Amino acid sequence: PYKGKHLPDSILQTPDDKTIVFKFKQPHADLPYALAMAGYAIVSAKGDTKEKYDRAPVAAGPYKIQSFKSGKSMVLVKNTNWDPKTDPIRHQYVDKFNFTFNQQYEASTKTLLSDSGADQAGISFNNQVDAGNLSKVLSDPKMKSRTVSGFQPYVGQMNINMSHPALKDKKIREAIAYALPITPFVRAFGGNDAMQVAGGLISPTVSGYDASFDPFGKIKKPAGDPDKAKALLKEAGKVGMKLTFGYINTPEGQQYSTAMAAGLKKAGFDVQRQEIPAETYYDQVSKLDNNYDIFHTAWGADWPSASTVIPPLYDGRGIADGAQNYSQVNDPKVNADIDRINKITDPVK
Repeated sequence: PYKGKHLPDSILQTPDDKTIVFKFKQPHADLPYALAMAGYAIVSAKGDTKEKYDRAPVAAGPYKIQSFKSGKSMVLVKNTNWDPKTDPIRHQYVDKFNFTFNQQYEASTKTLLSDSGADQAGISFNNQVDAGNLSKVLSDPKMKSRTVSGFQPYVGQMNINMSHPALKDKKIREAIAYALPITPFVRAFGGNDAMQVAGGLISPTVSGYDASFDPFGKIKKPAGDPDKAKALLKEAGKVGMKLTFGYINTPEGQQYSTAMAAGLKKAGFDVQRQEIPAETYYDQVSKLDNNYDIFHTAWGADWPSASTVIPPLYDGRGIADGAQNYSQVNDPKVNADIDRINKITDPVK
């Protein structure tokens, strides 16, 4: 389109000023969910500033950006060009929003607990209450009344880096999976009030969730199974094998990685922990040539369908620098199943 060419009507039609018709080779049953996301909008040719777009997007809604500092802050103010008559869904109640990015749990919790001045109107977009303050918040009726509790679409997972030759051995991967204790991770974030041990990758907020799914016994044995892991490692002839454990340098990361590394050592691994700065953590672990054998990531379903979980995380054709197939899994059976399932239009099936 930047060279004056346009897609043919066989792919994209615009029969009038308010209608766009998409035509696909395969069915895409999830399209309404996708287009309802905040990241999708129709932009005029004049407003499309290409790479600079995120600095000054077209403000069609009730607010516009007053200032933006990447990774630090953003201020939204009322959009004077917005007309409530054209937008029955959204409102313009608040004069201004001040966003602060990259806040640690302790800092955001402290701000909310102060409950004074500007902080009285504060909310946390996705930070939870830090582990040190969780019991205090939940035992105080006044504070508890200000909390929201329930499942998020996020599931945390430990990635085993399939690009490393030694980890292509299935027995070694199984030994890691059985050895890893999950209890320290849950404890680091505040225990069972903060999160629940998962047996699989799909959150309770997503259709297809199965509470009984637990192939590696994580729900039954959250402290790990070092004996089973050691036996597998012996079978593979790799007792004493070195593992580099990449972890985020937050208080929670320090805590969980130390205890999880101890669990792996019990099973016969030689574990070297490697600190990764919080600001660049996902940049580092999504590099194709990173040297971490195992590391934690979390993924949230974009909408209530596993099509927003399994393909981005495990489709081998999506392996690339900065992509989300963190484990670099490329399995022909998995890829074929993704293609087969994506063609099913019935969400229940």
